[in-house]
This record gives sequence, C-alpha cells and structure tokens, in this order.
Amino acid sequence: MDQIIRVNRFVGVSYTKGKIAFGYKKAIVPYELGVHGEQAYHVDMDDLRILIDRHPNYLSYYNKRIHMTRAYWGKNNIEVGLYWLMQDGHLTLYRKRQLVQFIWSGPVWGPNHPEWK
Repeated sequence: MDQIIRVNRFVGVSYTKGKIAFGYKKAIVPYELGVHGEQAYHVDMDDLRILIDRHPNYLSYYNKRIHMTRAYWGKNNIEVGLYWLMQDGHLTLYRKRQLVQFIWSGPVWGPNHPEWK
C-alpha cells in the first residue's frame, strides 16, 4: 500500500452529486479529488459506482422505492457502507498515481453522534 490515510468523520457531503469528504481530528484528510463549493471531497460518483460494483455487500445503488430520498440513501447506505469498508480495510482508491487506503480510526460511526451533526 502506498499511503494509508486515517479518517474519523464525514464532512461536506453532497449525495445528489455523489461527493463525499473525509476528515480526521477537525481537519480534511489529504488526497482529495477536487473541490465542491468551498469543500474538498475524496469520493465522487465514479468512485461510488466502482465501490458498489466491487463491494455489493457494503454499498448499493440508489433505488427510489427502497431509499425514498438521496439524503436517506446517503446517510443510511453510503456513509454506513464507506464506514464499514474503511473498518474492514477495503476502501482503496488510486489518487495521484498512488494506491491510497482510507481507514477508519475513531469511535464507532453513527449519524446521530454529536461530533457529526
């Protein structure tokens, strides 16, 4: 593995555009893909498609009948799935010609945790 990046929170998400940013200890982690508004992001819709196809037990495509809204899908499928991929050591993506592994390093993730509101 070229780089291992610690993550302990999700920040600046846009589920409609599929852009999700990772943070660690109140800072944005390195190896971002770009900027959405004023927020750097680390995963985009192309990455999500790859990860969904590669890890269908962790993530699923948006389905209006099941997920109702993209916000519900994002919080209850994408964030949960990304969290578990990081916990299990499976969230690896190429960034700047390097294989980067994002790993979760913090308390158990939950959308209602005070640090993530």
